Amino acid sequence: MDFLECQGLTKRFGGLHAVDMLDFRVEEGEILGLIGPNGAGKTTLFNVITGSLVPEEGRLTFQSRDIVGMQPHQIAEIGIGRTFQQVRLFENLSVLENVMLGRHCRTRTGFLGAIVRGAKVTVEERQTRERAAELLEFVGLSGRKNDLAKNLPHGHQRFLEIARAMATDPRLLLIDEPTSGLNEAEGQVVLSMLRKIREGGVTLFVIEHHMKVIMNLADRIVVLNYGSKIFEGTPAETQQSPEVISAYLGEEIE
Repeated sequence: MDFLECQGLTKRFGGLHAVDMLDFRVEEGEILGLIGPNGAGKTTLFNVITGSLVPEEGRLTFQSRDIVGMQPHQIAEIGIGRTFQQVRLFENLSVLENVMLGRHCRTRTGFLGAIVRGAKVTVEERQTRERAAELLEFVGLSGRKNDLAKNLPHGHQRFLEIARAMATDPRLLLIDEPTSGLNEAEGQVVLSMLRKIREGGVTLFVIEHHMKVIMNLADRIVVLNYGSKIFEGTPAETQQSPEVISAYLGEEIE
């Protein structure tokens, strides 16, 4: 079943086609990798899917629902979450508060409820705190829940961003370069997290520039170059593709 489907998607910046007549699909339950040289349009595609950018042409559907033109908070509400290439946290809030904020799209407390603070508000706040604590346990940060996010080392900030994205209860999670800036040990921790997230029923769409990482993680891989899809296949097929090898300037993909 096609979970997310893209047909003829095009996003231009002036005369530059950042995404050019792109067709691809994400199947429910898989880990789909997205690779390509710098400037290939990978992050632009993620920004279109999550509502930060609006395409000029094409169709984009999630569970058969047209999502073109929806706002980012609406995209989160229907079950699409994301992380960013450059970690984006609320630096002066605690680790726990960062994850609790990720639950905002799943809470129902309005402005008046926050003032009156009735029983429903209290229950919702307790549930939000408990879920945030569970996610911090999952990413190994429960011992630092009261620390300010800005005081975490880079690797732990990456773990925290994954926890915050998971707090939205996504059915599809877009991960933008999860091992960027991490050492090998931290990278292995992140890969283990992503596999466990998929085992928990979340479909993953992952941008990754480390070829060894994506080849060991993904079920299928889509390759972009200058905004266009030049290849789609299994990791083994991708490694043998002349188009892919050429796009990476003849570098061997191991």
